Amino acid sequence: MKKYAIRWIILLVILLTIVFSFSKIVNARELQIDKNDRLVVFEIFTRDIWSICKTAGPVVEQLALEFADQPVLFLEYDVDNSPFSRKSRYYASDNPGSTLPLVIVDSGNQASNGYVDFETVYKGMVNAALVRPPQVEMNAFWQRVGDKVQFFVDITNLSGVTLSTNNSATIHAIVYEETKVQETGRFVRAA
Repeated sequence: MKKYAIRWIILLVILLTIVFSFSKIVNARELQIDKNDRLVVFEIFTRDIWSICKTAGPVVEQLALEFADQPVLFLEYDVDNSPFSRKSRYYASDNPGSTLPLVIVDSGNQASNGYVDFETVYKGMVNAALVRPPQVEMNAFWQRVGDKVQFFVDITNLSGVTLSTNNSATIHAIVYEETKVQETGRFVRAA
């Protein structure tokens, strides 16, 4: 069995027009985010047999290199086998078109689909997200127990919006590996 270096990252997802974001991609078991930190999460849903997705993939890879020194994480999902919890964030956005590739930034705060000028649109989405103020402070810890991962998260909401089950406030953990599986070098395995 081929072993992969798997990285874990915690994503806070809010089903509101205000989406919480945070930063510091780390390869450690602890994650501390304060109100001055920021992480932009760019998620693209592709199908490897579609030429439009094959066209968008290299653009996303180029943007990943361009933003390598900034707190931006680029993730790719197989649209047919992606975790529903993440794909549902796309369909909850203001742009729920269904033409591939589907893209969300900051859990649906921004969305795009289909053929666009990939470089201009995707770069614009990332730059717009980078200037949005963070709306949460977070401390998190994870540990692996057998084949499972446990997460312990403490957040301080800075947005002024009450978080509850009524507005579908949730925390997601996304497991991805840094290897080319479809079109990019960061492929999501589970969420």
